[in-house]
Amino acid sequence: MILIVAISILLLGVRLLLGKQFVHTHIEGNKAMNDQGITCYRDMEKKERSHNRFAVSEKSK
Repeated sequence: MILIVAISILLLGVRLLLGKQFVHTHIEGNKAMNDQGITCYRDMEKKERSHNRFAVSEKSK
């Protein structure tokens, strides 16, 4: 059991070192979900607030 965990951690480490970055798993980076109209809650909230005359201005990243 410990050997399996050690091997999997080693392989994930090698993939990270060779790939230089983690896989982007956020909703905004998923094209299939965007095509279906599924968006991030942060983006939905920003869109809803933009139509409100009492909206609070938010910082963009």
